[in-house]
Amino acid sequence: MIYLSIKEYCPSYFERVICRLIIQQDTPQVEDGPRADASISEPEDELDDLGGTLPSVSDHRTISRSVSVGGESFMRRQKKAAIIRHLLFVFALFVIWCIYSICLITNRENTQNSRMLTIPPNEVKNYRLSISRVRKIIGVNLFGPFQPEQDLSTLPSKDDPHLKMQVKLKKPEKITSISDPWGVVIRNPDQLEYVKSTYQEKDIDLTEDLSTFQMDEESGVILYMETTNINQHVSFKLWIDESPVDQKLGIAFGAVVLVFLYIMIIWECVNRTFASMIASTLAIGVLAGMDSRPGMDEIIKWIDLETLMLLFGMMVLVAILSESGVFDSLAVFAYQIAKGNLWVLIYVLCLFTSLLSAFLDNVTMMLLVTPVTIRLCEVTNLNPVPVLMAMIVYSNIGAALTPVGDPPNIIIMTNHYILHDGTVNFGIFILHMLPGVIIGMLTTFVHLRLRYRTIKDFMNKESAEIEAIRHQILVWERAAQHVAPTTIDEEIVQNTLLRKVDALKTKLEEMQATNPSHVATYEETLAQMKASYPIRNKVLLVKATVAFTFVLCLFFLHTIPSIKHLSLGWSALLGALLLLIIADDQDMDSILSRIEWSTLLFFACLFIMMEALSKLGVIGAIGQCVVNAILYIPPDYRLMVAILIVLWVTGIASAFLDNIPVTTMMVRIVINLAQDEELGLPLTPLVWALAFGACFGGNGTLIGASANVVASGVSEQHGYRFSFIQFFIFAFPITINTLVVATIYLLIAHCAFAWH
Repeated sequence: MIYLSIKEYCPSYFERVICRLIIQQDTPQVEDGPRADASISEPEDELDDLGGTLPSVSDHRTISRSVSVGGESFMRRQKKAAIIRHLLFVFALFVIWCIYSICLITNRENTQNSRMLTIPPNEVKNYRLSISRVRKIIGVNLFGPFQPEQDLSTLPSKDDPHLKMQVKLKKPEKITSISDPWGVVIRNPDQLEYVKSTYQEKDIDLTEDLSTFQMDEESGVILYMETTNINQHVSFKLWIDESPVDQKLGIAFGAVVLVFLYIMIIWECVNRTFASMIASTLAIGVLAGMDSRPGMDEIIKWIDLETLMLLFGMMVLVAILSESGVFDSLAVFAYQIAKGNLWVLIYVLCLFTSLLSAFLDNVTMMLLVTPVTIRLCEVTNLNPVPVLMAMIVYSNIGAALTPVGDPPNIIIMTNHYILHDGTVNFGIFILHMLPGVIIGMLTTFVHLRLRYRTIKDFMNKESAEIEAIRHQILVWERAAQHVAPTTIDEEIVQNTLLRKVDALKTKLEEMQATNPSHVATYEETLAQMKASYPIRNKVLLVKATVAFTFVLCLFFLHTIPSIKHLSLGWSALLGALLLLIIADDQDMDSILSRIEWSTLLFFACLFIMMEALSKLGVIGAIGQCVVNAILYIPPDYRLMVAILIVLWVTGIASAFLDNIPVTTMMVRIVINLAQDEELGLPLTPLVWALAFGACFGGNGTLIGASANVVASGVSEQHGYRFSFIQFFIFAFPITINTLVVATIYLLIAHCAFAWH
C-alpha cells in the first residue's frame, strides 16, 4: 500500500526509487523472515540502471516531505471536489423543489363533478358543457353498462348496440361539429339491470380552440349523445375533464421524471426512499403545471393499499417470530441437510424459495427467507449479498408458475375479460407456465455455475470471525445513530454504544494483525451452530406458529378458485393482529421499530409516480407502439410478432418501470388485440407472453418487482446492503437469458404446434 501511494504521488521514476530506499531504511528488518514485498526489486539495482548515485540524507527528508505534502494536497483536492459536487446536487434539488412547489401553489385541483344521465332509446340528448378551462382537448369519462377493455379510438360497428358521442359548437346561426364522432359498445342491452358497470375514458381533440370562446344563453359547447340498436333507457355517470394532459408534452416530461429518478437511484445521490418521494412529488408538480393537478382523494386511490397491507402484516409477523430464535434454528437445519456442502446449501435455498413463492407469493417468501439466509451465510462465512440476489431471481421465476405467485399474475387473472373468457383458469395457467418456468430455472442454474466457478466466489474475503466483528460494528454504529441525544439519559446511551464500537474496532485491528486462519470442519461448525442458535422462546414459537398457520391457510385458499376467500392483504393483517393479541407483548414500540417503514413509503411513492406517469401518457405511449407494430405485420406472422412484442416490451418495461403498473397497462393492450377481429389473434398465447414478461422482467433491476425491494430492505436492516448497480450487473443478464428461453418456448408451443 505504501508503494502504491508513492507511485501515485511521485511522478518520476527516480523519486520512487529514493522513496522506497527511505522506507527500507525506516522499516525494521526481520531476520530469516520472508520479504514484505517480493515484487519490488532492489533499489540500488534500479538506481544503477539509471546511472545515478544515492542522494544524501537531507535529500531523503526533502523527498519524504514532498511525498507527504503531495498526498495531503491530493486528498484535500478530492475532498473539496466531493463537497462541491454535493453542494451542486443540493442546489439542483432545491431548484426542482421550487419549480414543483410553484406549480402546486399556483394551480388548483382538477376536480370533476359527475352527472347521472339517462338516454331514451333511439333519441338524441345534448349535454351543455362548461368550458372555463377547455382549450383544444377535452376529457370524457363514463361509468355505466359498457363493454370492458374496448378500443375507443374508432366508432363501433353499426350492428353493435352502442352509445355514439360527439362534441359540437352551438352558435346563434348554426351548430357545427368540432370533434370526430366516437362511441362505446353497450353490454347485454336486454339485461341492463344486471350488467356490471365499467369505467371508460377518452380524450377528444377539438378542431377549434375554445379558450377565447364566449358563452351566453344562445351559444355554447354541447356533447351530442345518441343510442343505437337498443330498445331500453341507458343510464350512466358522466365526468368532464376540462383540462386533460397534452400527451405529447406529458410523455416528454414523464420521461424526464423517470430518468431523474434513475439517476438518483443508480448513482446513489440520496436514499432510495427519498429519491422516490422527490420523483413522485415532481410528477404531481408536472401534472399541476399542465393544469391537471390531481386531488388528494385521487392520489390516495393510486396507492395499492392491498400490497402495503400484505407487506405490513408480514413484517409484523416476521418481527415477532424472529424473537423466538426460529430463523437461527432453521439456518442450522438447512446447513445440516446440505451436509456442509455450500453449493448444495445455496441451491436448496434457491429451490425452496422458488417453489414456495409460487403458492405463498414471492413478497411473503422473501420476507420469511431473507433473515434465515443472512443468519446461515454468517455462520458459514458466505457473502449474503450474492446469495440473496440469487434467491430473489429464483423467487421471481418460481412465482410465475401460478396466478397467486406474483402481483402481475394476480392482475392478469382477476381481469374481468380474461376471467369470463373461459379459456384461462387456475389449472390451465399452471400447465402452460410450467415448462417455461422449469427451463428458466435450469438455465439460471447454468448461468450461476458459469459465473461463480468455485464456492470461493460466494465466500467472504476474510475469515468468518473478522466478518462477524465487521458486522457487529455496523449494527452498533447504526444503533448509535438511531439514538437522538435530546436528553442526558439518551446521550449516555449513545456514548455507551459508541464506546462499544471503539472496542470492537480495536478488536478487529487485533484480529486482522493475527489473521486467524483456522478452518473448522463440518462437525465442528454444526456443533457450534447448535450450541449458539437454539430456540430461545418456545412458547412464543407455538403462538407464532398458530398465527402463521392461519395466514398460510388463507393464502392457500387462493389456489382454489371456487372458494370465497379474503385478499392477501387482509389475510396478512388478520394474522398479524392475531399474533399481537396472543403474544401479549407490551413493548409495541420494539415491534414497530423493526418494520421496514422506508420500504413501505418507497412502495407508496412508487405507486403514485407510476400512476402520474400513466396520466402523463408515458405508459400509454408504450402500449400504442406495441399496437402499431403488430398492425404493420402481415397476417401470417402476426401471432409470432405479437408474442415477441408483448413478451419483450413487457419484460424490458417491467425491469425499469416496475412490473405492476406495466402489467396493468399491457393487459388492456392484450385484450384489445384479442378483440380485434381484423387481427384474428388468440387470447391465451398473449396472456402467457404477458405473464412471462412481467415476472421474468421484474428481475432486471432492483425496483423491477416488489420482492426485490422487500429483500433489499430487509437485508439492509441486517447490515448487508446491495446497490442498484450491483443488482443490475448480477440480475439483468439472467433476465435476458430467461426472456430468451420464454421466447423459444412460446414460439415452439404456439406458433409451431398451436397448443392454444
